[in-house]
Amino acid sequence: VCSLSTIMREYAALHAVGTLPFSDLILSATAKMQNGDLRDHAWNVPRPLMEFLENNHNKSQLEAIQ
Repeated sequence: VCSLSTIMREYAALHAVGTLPFSDLILSATAKMQNGDLRDHAWNVPRPLMEFLENNHNKSQLEAIQ
């Protein structure tokens, strides 16, 4: 049996994705790995996302995020 509240949450999330300030970055993300090791790319934050974080958080919040 499927829970209606779960379906509604998923629908709301999908419907709201377009309003995220960095939705285009998430939806168009393509990881290009040269050596196939995910650990090399684990902490590389794309510049547009980092700019968004820097513009919308104070110093202590940024330190917590990093």
